[in-house]
Amino acid sequence: MKVYVNFDDNRWKKYAIDFEKIANAAVPAKYKNAEVSITLTNDSEIHKLNKQYRGMDKPTNVLSFELGDDLLLGDIYISIDTVKRDD
Repeated sequence: MKVYVNFDDNRWKKYAIDFEKIANAAVPAKYKNAEVSITLTNDSEIHKLNKQYRGMDKPTNVLSFELGDDLLLGDIYISIDTVKRDD
């Protein structure tokens, strides 16, 4: 699986996380040619998305948006602030 990682918040860069390895371990082999986008963000940005798409006026740790395609699986957003608080 091909994983595209976008850093919306540079605080994520200090962590050496192999998202491609994690994604490949988590999905069935039939998706080996699939793609997913991961955006590493913060509470401010994920709050906006959560309100816009889920009607929830608060941040959350993870949001995912499935595209309904076997090749382009979707987008995942992860907030560093909420993840750190949930730790």
